[in-house]
Amino acid sequence: MGISQPRKHTQFILRFITEPQPGPLFNYPANELKPSTIHTSREERAAIVDRFGSKLIDVVGEGQQNIFHSPLSIHEALTLAASGSAKTTLDAFVRVLELPKEKSSLNFQAFLTAVNQRENTIQVFKVSISLWLSSKLPKYEDFIDHSRFAFKAESEQLDFYDKDSVKKINECISENTHGKITQIVKELRHNQRLIIINTIYQSKLRGEVLINWYHK
Repeated sequence: MGISQPRKHTQFILRFITEPQPGPLFNYPANELKPSTIHTSREERAAIVDRFGSKLIDVVGEGQQNIFHSPLSIHEALTLAASGSAKTTLDAFVRVLELPKEKSSLNFQAFLTAVNQRENTIQVFKVSISLWLSSKLPKYEDFIDHSRFAFKAESEQLDFYDKDSVKKINECISENTHGKITQIVKELRHNQRLIIINTIYQSKLRGEVLINWYHK
């Protein structure tokens, strides 16, 4: 199966989470930072992501023969962005992503813990997310703390003018994907303010399990 080239809609999604946008994108009061979970079951969350994926493919897949994308990855990345937004920006995220209106409820911790608890089973499945803020931005410590707590995100403010920042981001991605992806960022542009990267690592079925499955 072929993989289509990103079209303008896909590129907009990527730009939205990497370049400055008008309006209050980061506004997370400290008093809203509290332990909480999204009030949806795993089944409800799966249904929400499925609906989002269907709408997304209608937009980015128009006129394409083949396209490969991860609705879960995009939904989680945009939910993280939503947790640092406010007013009309937050309203748009809530509507499109079917999120709860309370930002303190934007919490993937329990979900990611459940999904990633497969290290000792027949197959390793790991979802990881990282948040990288330009050092040109003010210190959004509440937003960074929330991303670490609620999304288990690797979060840090970096000097986007420093070439070592590219190395640091790629090393994080390589670690999260067990060395399968070693470079996802080639350079950082000076007008970038925020990068959110989501990765999914899935190992092959372990030998004895694969043999048993084959004989069945």
